[in-house]
Amino acid sequence: ILAPVLDVLPEDAAKRSNMTTRVFGPDQRLVAVMVLAYADGIVEAGAIPVGKFYPGIGTPVDVDGQKFVTLDADRGELAKLMFPFNEAANRSLAGIMVGHVAVPVLDRDNPRRSAALSPVMVEKILRQYWSYSGVILADDVALNPMADNPEQAGAVSALLAGCDAAIYL
Repeated sequence: ILAPVLDVLPEDAAKRSNMTTRVFGPDQRLVAVMVLAYADGIVEAGAIPVGKFYPGIGTPVDVDGQKFVTLDADRGELAKLMFPFNEAANRSLAGIMVGHVAVPVLDRDNPRRSAALSPVMVEKILRQYWSYSGVILADDVALNPMADNPEQAGAVSALLAGCDAAIYL
């Protein structure tokens, strides 16, 4: 099951009211408790949960006429937004879906690169730093606005970044 959503409600949620119904709120600790309980319920029902959308909700920005979604936060705010994902990794959640938000403060060499295509976000942080051993899925690479050629290069880039599989719709 591609759930639960582990995102922490961003401070500017009023601007993006569609997200308020998809997340558990602005408190990263409460979000972590709620999503892990949700995931436990999925497991008890006999299914496999995949938490999403690592590393968190970003903000759409327009760069040279192209839409990018960026999680433009300092390290302190980023730690808050990523906390539920870290807790899910610590609890060995079966799967984590990586979204298409760029994280410039962490992926400095390629600040507009989608997290799903970023070896920094997938291999370095999820696999090495957090020691996550579950399945890592790249969110729909066909819709990834940050891939040059999403139909081909997006899936390959996601796998090279360390994802185990890529969703293609």
